[in-house]
Amino acid sequence: LALANTYLASGISAVDTTLTCKNIYFDVSQNIGFPDEGEILIPYWDAVKGWTCERILYGSKNMSSNTLTVATGGRGYGGTTASAISIQTGTYSSSGTVSTVTTSAAHNLTTGMSIYLDHTSGDGFDGAYKVTVTAVDTFTVEYPFSRTASGNVSLLPEVRLRSL
Repeated sequence: LALANTYLASGISAVDTTLTCKNIYFDVSQNIGFPDEGEILIPYWDAVKGWTCERILYGSKNMSSNTLTVATGGRGYGGTTASAISIQTGTYSSSGTVSTVTTSAAHNLTTGMSIYLDHTSGDGFDGAYKVTVTAVDTFTVEYPFSRTASGNVSLLPEVRLRSL
């Protein structure tokens, strides 16, 4: 299990050393969240390898700007490859508690996987959802409450704290 998790807020190139995330946090009293330095995992889709993961060592965090700064030599750590990881976008339309997401390209998800939806327009609910795949570029999720809405959405890759 991950000790903490967040989501990439913007894509990264294979050489980026600053990772902008949704929420970098640390709760000293509970000992959860992102410590000053650690190792993270970012699962992503690679056209050749399929679903894979990059291990990254970071040397500092900034909770105000929600960034992690990669340690020297920290990209592609532990035999993984430093890779460009992009943010996929699409549209959504919801009626009742079911929201249908259509991506601008193949999403490469399988039913039961979880993805974070960042609704960039409209009145959707941001959060991590289990998907039900209906086509290579379409899937549905179940909202926690009934909502009739539509707009644009970004699919954000998860950032998992692996070790301290």
